[in-house]
Amino acid sequence: MAEEAKLDNRRIMKNSVMLYVRSLFTMAIGLYTSRVVLEVLGIDDFGVYSVVGSLVVVFGFFTSSVASSISRFVSFELASGDTRRLRSTFNSGMVIVLCLAGIIILVSETVGLWAFGRLNLPAGSERAAMWVYQLSIATAILNLLQTSYISTIIAHERMGVFAYVDIINSTLKLAAIFVLKFTGSDKLVLYAFLVMAVMMLVTTGTAIYCRRSFAECRIDLRADRDIIRPMMVFSGWNLFKTGCDAARPTGINVVVNLFFGVALNAAVGVAMNVSANMFKFTANVFTAFKPQIIKAYGMRAFGNMQSLLANAYRFSLSMQMIVTIPLLLEMPYILKIWLGVYPDYAVVFCRLLLVSMLFDAMISITEYGINATGKIMRFSLVNGLLTISPVVVGCVAFSYGAPPQTVYAAQAAACAVALVCDLAILKSLVPEINIGAAYSILLRIGCVGAVAAGAAWWCGSLVPHNGVVRLLTVCAVSTVLCCAGVWQFALGDSARAIVRKKLKKIF
Repeated sequence: MAEEAKLDNRRIMKNSVMLYVRSLFTMAIGLYTSRVVLEVLGIDDFGVYSVVGSLVVVFGFFTSSVASSISRFVSFELASGDTRRLRSTFNSGMVIVLCLAGIIILVSETVGLWAFGRLNLPAGSERAAMWVYQLSIATAILNLLQTSYISTIIAHERMGVFAYVDIINSTLKLAAIFVLKFTGSDKLVLYAFLVMAVMMLVTTGTAIYCRRSFAECRIDLRADRDIIRPMMVFSGWNLFKTGCDAARPTGINVVVNLFFGVALNAAVGVAMNVSANMFKFTANVFTAFKPQIIKAYGMRAFGNMQSLLANAYRFSLSMQMIVTIPLLLEMPYILKIWLGVYPDYAVVFCRLLLVSMLFDAMISITEYGINATGKIMRFSLVNGLLTISPVVVGCVAFSYGAPPQTVYAAQAAACAVALVCDLAILKSLVPEINIGAAYSILLRIGCVGAVAAGAAWWCGSLVPHNGVVRLLTVCAVSTVLCCAGVWQFALGDSARAIVRKKLKKIF
């Protein structure tokens, strides 16, 4: 079991590549699927599906919180090597999932039905909408049941399987849409049924794979009180943090609407879309580190834990710099290519959100180290409150006549403060971790990024007209300088040796 805690760069690189491929594929499928769904269902039916389905989306908080809890505890027990506790941990997680499924059904069929009855639906669509609502609940329950198995796959670092499951899910949903083109029945209800059927098929397949591959995935539903209590506490505090994460963009949207009207809500929507898609790519780099960080802590291999955190900071921030610098410098042209005419303030909103995202990525990596200890109360409270603070700052600032971008500047500042607080919390929980090394890495890569951005801006200014030539120039200069600077000033000797070895194999 000692091998489990060792720094496995080859596995991390392989898993990162698999997760990037998964993101590229599912994002492309998702964008195309949205277009086809609108075309097949029509505006009215698509609107009904969206508004009815939104009543069930709230349960996604439970799913993500439980997934994080199960993944943490299963990874920890994998490092301990205690097969009995590992199996008990999986079954305790399954008990929590089934209890939450019961709560979801109860709330959906009481409070949810009350909210459903107050929706403004087109005349004659009430029956179809009710079918969509019930089928959406079933889909949410199946997605929740899948959580235990997906979390186990991630804990075992089978990222290839995780990627395949997501790709198959997206592909089957796209295939389901094309089925609608060859039917004349109620397409709205049929689409909701097919989405539920796809989730049932994927959940069943995932469960079969886990049962055959992992010894702990044998359901007996006997929860260990000593295991289930910390899992529930962990899930509860994680739910608070997740709820704050979800409340921030909604709160900012509402505040901007109250003070500036719907015209600026379009700019907010563009900025959120850009940052969300960017985060999907960069998040994949440090997701591959998560199981090994938890296992290293579980075996008290703090040296390996330190190395894993350091490499996660290096790889993630370096990748973000390479992608973010061209976006920051050439955002007006990029938005013009994507949207044609874009809303006012979209450029400045996007730039500020990209800066915030740099800090968010570092916070996520630090969170893995904190989650490994299982003691997340301080982290969740501090980060949850800082996460929603821009909404409060925006309300106060706008009432005194501050410009719209103030709210996103406040968000970037709150993220920077949160990162400092999180590193201090990690140090208090794991005294063996050298936080000074983390600050050194962040400072070095930050300086490299600032120099690369300045040089790329200067080279881009030499191009006479804005356009594709200037964009390519900025991309080339910033990428070369970022890679050279990170290689020289941020990577350690072991990381350089790994890169050299990979390059020799390629060339």
